[in-house]
Amino acid sequence: MTPSQKKIAELAILFKVEKQEELDRYKVFLDSKTPQARKKEGMAWFPVKVDESGYGLASLPFVEVSRNPGDQNPHFFSRGAPLTLIDEDSKQQRFGHVLAVGDSQMRIALSGDDIPEWIDGQLSVNMVFDTKTFEEGEKALSTLLNAEKGRIMQLRETLLGDRDPVFGRAQHFQNEKLNPSQNAAIDHLLSAEDISVVYGPPGTGKTTTLAEGIFQLVKRDVSILACAPSNAAVDHLANQLIIKGVRVVRLGVVSKIDDKVFERSLEFLVNSHPQSKDIQKLRREASELRKQASVFKRNFGPEEREQRKQLYRDARKIRAEVKELEQYVMDSIVGTAEVICTTLVGSTSKLIRDKQYGCVVIDEAGQALEPLCWVPILKGNKVVLSGDPHQLPPTVKSNKALQGGLGKTLLDRVIGKKNFATMLDIQYRMNEQIMAFSNDKFYENKLQAHESVANWHVDDRVVEFIDTAGCGFEEGVGEVSRSRHNDGEINLVRKHLKEIPEGFEIAVISPYRGQVTRLKKEFHGMANVKVETVDSFQGQERDVVYISLVRSNEKGEIGFLKDYR
Repeated sequence: MTPSQKKIAELAILFKVEKQEELDRYKVFLDSKTPQARKKEGMAWFPVKVDESGYGLASLPFVEVSRNPGDQNPHFFSRGAPLTLIDEDSKQQRFGHVLAVGDSQMRIALSGDDIPEWIDGQLSVNMVFDTKTFEEGEKALSTLLNAEKGRIMQLRETLLGDRDPVFGRAQHFQNEKLNPSQNAAIDHLLSAEDISVVYGPPGTGKTTTLAEGIFQLVKRDVSILACAPSNAAVDHLANQLIIKGVRVVRLGVVSKIDDKVFERSLEFLVNSHPQSKDIQKLRREASELRKQASVFKRNFGPEEREQRKQLYRDARKIRAEVKELEQYVMDSIVGTAEVICTTLVGSTSKLIRDKQYGCVVIDEAGQALEPLCWVPILKGNKVVLSGDPHQLPPTVKSNKALQGGLGKTLLDRVIGKKNFATMLDIQYRMNEQIMAFSNDKFYENKLQAHESVANWHVDDRVVEFIDTAGCGFEEGVGEVSRSRHNDGEINLVRKHLKEIPEGFEIAVISPYRGQVTRLKKEFHGMANVKVETVDSFQGQERDVVYISLVRSNEKGEIGFLKDYR
């Protein structure tokens, strides 16, 4: 076993530990709670009734459910969240995910080929532990561990072993709209034959540089699979590529795709295809047959029973035609794309499962668990990583896995290796006083503020820290979410906002979701104020940013804020 294989074997064990931790947490929750208790904790809707059902893209069944309009219990369902639809009487269930959710209605895509017959029963909708992410990561590690030859083995030995990166001749790339470090990064990316890393502090234009690098690779007829750990990061990169005129196809759960790139989503492209009318016509025919079949009651004679079976058979036959036609259209769309954009686990889509790419690009690699980075890398001949090892890390819930090193990312592993990486050193986001601390502590004072922002300010207070010790601003814990909040800090932010002149865009961010929920209620309707969690806001810009750190207690505990990132 080579040193790199040993690292993968150790990583696989830690990944299993993390998986088991999540499974145990979910099992305790599910086994110990009634539907009413799950509902109270925001993890279930109960009871619900089905208002509509049908078939969507790829002929997947969907249902639209509603709960009592008077039931406004807080919940944690969001677009794309995995769930189960359960008949509480028979305990039959079907997995699915959220397509859209409001206060009282939810649209759900269901697994399987047909709509369950029991959907008129006593139903509940429950959040579930999504095993797919772990399963795909485990498969990737197994493939990587057992690779004894070929490109996968070479990439493993280069990224994790002692194999030096290989470079072709320098491209001497120059774009007058980019700064010297950005041009150097693209030159490095183009000349690398196996691995290139583009990293930089906030505001240095990592995604802009990456998009230009991808654009240049496309011009050289290199096929590209572009990924990121979050849908927001995928959409941000996809949007940059679309602006450049790159033929992008965005794969993924349509409910999680940003409106800016929706027209390049697979669903939109399928519905815009010339053969879409034929698909819709066949769908209507199948739907009409199912309606005719459902007219029959449960107590009927042999003749009616046979007629009902025949109607269902005919409906299934038409749906099979729809599926075949849709598959042809989807294959055509994906096959003519210059860049496929999706999440790390989204790269396992059956549409590209057997495809290989000239280059796999991973943006925000510092936020991704290493096993999940290998999922798309196995499809590539060359790898480009982009991110910042000093910004937010991936989430690891198991202390044992964290202590064992699961929190160390692939970006962390390779960034210090000789010739692997280039750093972007000019930032366009903040006054030089704001960047001073992180520049000194993390970036060896190599970072410069571009002249357009170096001295930009709203008033004389460029950076201000407010110590609330002794003010009675004690933190609280939400009854449902168990997340922290601090109402005293919210009042303070409200007072400060009144001092900001009109016309400025403002962000209020916090590491705690409980605080963000309260802040959103406080500043609802204020168009110039955006409220987000720290991780959700990463990569965005506003004129003024407030950060509410929340923690204040007699024990002096600050929880996960101890992580400097």
